[in-house]
Amino acid sequence: MKILIAKAFAKIMLDGVLARELKHRGHDVQLLLPQRGPDCDEIERLGIPILINPVIQMRYLRRTSLFEDLIWFIRLVSLLRREKYDVINLHLPAARLFGRLAARLVPPTRIVSVMHGLESHHERWSNRFDHATVCVSQAVHDNLVAYGLPSDKLKIIPNGIDLNRIDAIPVDRHYLHRELGLEAHMRLIGMIAYFYEQRDSVDKGHGLFIDAAGILSKRYPDLRFLIIGNDRLVQGREDFFKEYARQKGLGNKIFFLGERDDIFPILDSLTVHVFPSFKEGFGMVLLEAMARGTINIASDLPCVREIITDLQHGLLFEPGQTDQMIEKISRVLDAPQWADILARQARQRVQQAFMSDRMGDRYERLFKNLFICNVDMEKPG
Repeated sequence: MKILIAKAFAKIMLDGVLARELKHRGHDVQLLLPQRGPDCDEIERLGIPILINPVIQMRYLRRTSLFEDLIWFIRLVSLLRREKYDVINLHLPAARLFGRLAARLVPPTRIVSVMHGLESHHERWSNRFDHATVCVSQAVHDNLVAYGLPSDKLKIIPNGIDLNRIDAIPVDRHYLHRELGLEAHMRLIGMIAYFYEQRDSVDKGHGLFIDAAGILSKRYPDLRFLIIGNDRLVQGREDFFKEYARQKGLGNKIFFLGERDDIFPILDSLTVHVFPSFKEGFGMVLLEAMARGTINIASDLPCVREIITDLQHGLLFEPGQTDQMIEKISRVLDAPQWADILARQARQRVQQAFMSDRMGDRYERLFKNLFICNVDMEKPG
């Protein structure tokens, strides 16, 4: 099959993993991005072409005018007509919206969207163009059904990671210690998330993390705290939390590292990875930490429970409860041998349920079934 994978961000993550898996299975795969990102050269070396079209970028990140958007949309339609893709696979709201509209003008292209989070932008009217909609978790599925989407169109395919590629990255437990000039015995507690505020004003939990850091730093003098991620989604949030951390008296005990591409060496350096989100659709960074043997302490959200069983693969706390989060972190810090057991069990959990080859098989089967079932292209889904 000829497959186009389109994503609204330049940074290649899950879509890159999926592209490699489908390419490995002999499919003709291309990636459509709003602009080139740091991973493009690697993807192209695998024989996966990178195409650029800014119209699929999120509106608040685009710098084009409405006229330019129209021109780029016409070019997107022309691309689909010229290349005659069997399937167009769409990730994130802007790519889903414009990809659906363009592909609808170019039958018989099958349209398969992927819902990564609990967002529902445009879904009430534009989802009708999908021939299938992939939900990355049961939590995402249930959210869309509650929103009014037909459950028979929704297919649950959990995200997966490629352990072979991850294991090829050497483990370095003091990677950040050297970068930050910290002594090797210092224990690092980290959070990896964009500074992002949902429309209901509930964020990723940065404030909660900083509150916990303020208390834990007094109990454990050997702790240092890290926040990885930038505020490209909501400008000014990073500065707000830097000032908040200063007010908490953290000073040189907390580091804001911005957006990074070296996530796995960073995870190697952490004693604990904290995931304090109030609202999530999956939580890919949880799998990444589990793959590297780093303990997750996470909000007890429906999607998180699909990945982590409390006290077996990590520790969970009630969302928003700082005291519970502090107690869970303290348990890991005070019992490192027990934490090592949890870390090994967490990696086994990834091997059993979240491998990229399993994900690739399920996407391939879904794409093929759209042809086997002789989908009526005039009436998707």
